[in-house]
Amino acid sequence: MNYFHKKLCIALLPLILIGCSRNGVLDEHKFSLVGNEVVSNELSCETIADSSVYLLDPMKDGEISFKLTKGTDKLALTIGDEYLSLITGTAVEQGFSESEKWPILQNDEKYLIAGNFKQSAFGSLLYSFALNKKSGFAVWTKVEPNFLYVPAAGGFIQYLTCK
Repeated sequence: MNYFHKKLCIALLPLILIGCSRNGVLDEHKFSLVGNEVVSNELSCETIADSSVYLLDPMKDGEISFKLTKGTDKLALTIGDEYLSLITGTAVEQGFSESEKWPILQNDEKYLIAGNFKQSAFGSLLYSFALNKKSGFAVWTKVEPNFLYVPAAGGFIQYLTCK
């Protein structure tokens, strides 16, 4: 079945993300959200907010950076029977045309959850994608125990709206 039942649902919520700046003062960023119920297996998603944490300077121990910005990336998703196919706008801009395929861990009328583990010469990466089909809001994460050859954990979280 390629399409879910047709029904329009709109959610308007504030998204508030809080992080610490370099001087230790809390920074707060607010984003307005408008969501729509997912009614298809072919989705377009836009990043609303993008956050990342990483080692600030590989030559210094004990300093990490937390960055929170307005999202700019877009994703195209195809929900299959066993796999979620995903490609980012950034990947397309860099000349990639093949999507990544992540195993679907849960797919019912309310939620879609998929994940992927990659092992490469640069280390291990763990990805997850969680979509609330009723609101169209999703979270995409990437975590890694080290960045390239620097032994410090890092990663990102993107908050998205999908339709």
